[in-house]
Amino acid sequence: MFKVHQPATRRLTVALGLVGVIGVMSYLPSSALAGTCGNEGLRAQQGSSFLPECRAYELVSPPGATAYVAPGGSVDGARAAEGLAASVGEISWFSYYPPAGLSNPSMHLLSTRTASGWGTRDVIPSQSTSSGAFIECGGYTYFSGDLATEILSDGQEQCPHNDPPLTEDEPEGFENLFLRDVDSESYSLVNLTPANEAPADAHLQDASTDFSHIVFSENAKLTPSAPAGDVLYEWVGGSVHLVSILPDGTPVSGRLVAEASPSSSFLVGFAPLLHSVSADGSRVIFESGGDLYERENAEMEQSQLSPEGDCLEADMACTVQVDASATGGLGGGGQFIAATAQGTDVFFTDGGVKKLTSDTVPSSGQNLYEFDLETGQLSDLTPFASAHVLGLAGLGEEGSAWHLYIAAEGAFGEVNAEGHEPQEGAPNLYELSRESSVAFLATLAPGDWKDWQGETREAAAAPNGRFLVFGSVAELTGYDNRDAATAQPDSELFAYDAVAQRLECVSCGPANVRPIGATGISAVERSSVNGWGPGYLRRNVFNDGSVVFDTPNPLVAGDADGRRDVYLYSGGQAHLISSGTSAENSYYYEASGLNPVTGGEAEDVFFATSQHLAGADAGNGPALYDARVEGGLSEPATQAPACSDESCRGGSPSEPSASAPASATFMGLGNITPTVEKPTTSRKKPRSCRKGTVRRHGKCVKKKRGHAKGRAGKSRKARKTTATGRVSHV
Repeated sequence: MFKVHQPATRRLTVALGLVGVIGVMSYLPSSALAGTCGNEGLRAQQGSSFLPECRAYELVSPPGATAYVAPGGSVDGARAAEGLAASVGEISWFSYYPPAGLSNPSMHLLSTRTASGWGTRDVIPSQSTSSGAFIECGGYTYFSGDLATEILSDGQEQCPHNDPPLTEDEPEGFENLFLRDVDSESYSLVNLTPANEAPADAHLQDASTDFSHIVFSENAKLTPSAPAGDVLYEWVGGSVHLVSILPDGTPVSGRLVAEASPSSSFLVGFAPLLHSVSADGSRVIFESGGDLYERENAEMEQSQLSPEGDCLEADMACTVQVDASATGGLGGGGQFIAATAQGTDVFFTDGGVKKLTSDTVPSSGQNLYEFDLETGQLSDLTPFASAHVLGLAGLGEEGSAWHLYIAAEGAFGEVNAEGHEPQEGAPNLYELSRESSVAFLATLAPGDWKDWQGETREAAAAPNGRFLVFGSVAELTGYDNRDAATAQPDSELFAYDAVAQRLECVSCGPANVRPIGATGISAVERSSVNGWGPGYLRRNVFNDGSVVFDTPNPLVAGDADGRRDVYLYSGGQAHLISSGTSAENSYYYEASGLNPVTGGEAEDVFFATSQHLAGADAGNGPALYDARVEGGLSEPATQAPACSDESCRGGSPSEPSASAPASATFMGLGNITPTVEKPTTSRKKPRSCRKGTVRRHGKCVKKKRGHAKGRAGKSRKARKTTATGRVSHV
């Protein structure tokens, strides 16, 4: 879908050559760069004619609201919709300084686009607070892919009950989970507690794609056969069912693999990213006693078992051990790393010494295994003398085909396209698939460990698995990535094409221009800024190999601000998405998913910037914008309202863009030399704060006593509920 409309530029490229065209491009009228766009008049008016694909800017956040960006530039709480009609766009986002006029003082927001423009509403219901602290009531929200359904977790100690109650059977005193229809604002209680049982906090772990199945953990007896301790449950159609049941039918305490455990205020649940719960919710992978299990049809009665322990009834509930030995030896102890979306293929690592399969080499270290649920077959995907698998970098699939990207210290696979061989004992990056043998991509640096482990993942695969994007400080394509100031290597962003078996640098600038900072992606977003709940996989790489990211390095001639800017890399070319002329950094937020009508992806690219680009942006901090394909709204700019004590909470106002930058025809492995002077940007000296306010993080805020609102590290308070009269069963 990322077809760039630049016919005039392409003709000039043939005549002038790569280096010459860049200088010309900087001075070409924007219409020559953009081709013919139906919205060209509006693009010219707002100075966005340089944007690819006839994109234009639209202001998403209401005037005065600021979009949340964490220190370092990471974004949490953002999820852009997929599967929407052409004129509709939607994104959930977070703001510590939401706009006035909302029905509830919520910092969790949902903005929706219609033909008439963007509108914003809160997504946390009204709650009664028993504390005078300035806090955000409620816990977190987790949205479905189309943003039509929301799972709400609320019930903080300071806000012990909803006002009015969301459901008749809503308990008080502990954390509750509710399923909410966004349009009708109707709620259903998920953690149903029998009247004779003591309730406990319910912790959301994952859900099916359509939210018809919701998996959560709770230290309470919600079904008759539930054991004591932390138990895994699944809500289906208004009933709660026990998930953690062994193959012989014994109920046990268990936890979802890659769960959103409440053990740390900074922990993100990776379950949705790794398919711990299948897309349709029929299969759930859990861990108990150090072993891995997969349960099917948890909402049904337990299947009868054969003398060998096999399930005899295909459509009934059944549990199988995933990491059992295929050779009759010692099994168990596997470390789950991922599963396919339907849960039919489960991938995990285990020590070679256990020799789970006949071809496993005992001294090979950690091996990568695949368990096929449909056939019951266990396969060693790394049956080499040295495996030493470190972790997962990405997984994608299309139909029954899958592509798995892993890092391993073992040296296996053939030389890559650049003629390099894997190095024993170093972190080597590999691609495995059902259709082909192991492919060696590159040897990474030890400091690249976030590509395959850690909460802040810096690698991700396209949905179809063909492309992997990852960061590395190693010179994988020959670009001199030594920082211009420190001379230390800066991380660059790379993309690998599994079909062409080609590696190219996405963020490398001209060969004679060294970087001024690191470039990478933060692939995992928290569903909320307090760090709780399942995570989202940010859309950085798409099925056609296009990549969206932000970087402090100027990759095109029009990037002249010396700040971090947002880019779209497509077809070997880097294109500016933010202006390249802002006095402050701009940050990539999120992109929309597949459009079922056009087949396009990322038709909405959302980003945060303090620069006024379109609409009535009257805020003092970063606003949320959409660079939308064939977008643009005819909305007259309005006079900014006077700044009151409570509204003067953003950063210094940024200067509007004086001229439109140009996207350069920059090839991934090529070198370009900008031929325009970089304008000097004067930064305003911060004004003194008025009496009664103090400056925090560059913003004047009113002094408050007992200010309890913080970012992700704020302390989590206990949550409350009461018993319900609803009865549930296994």
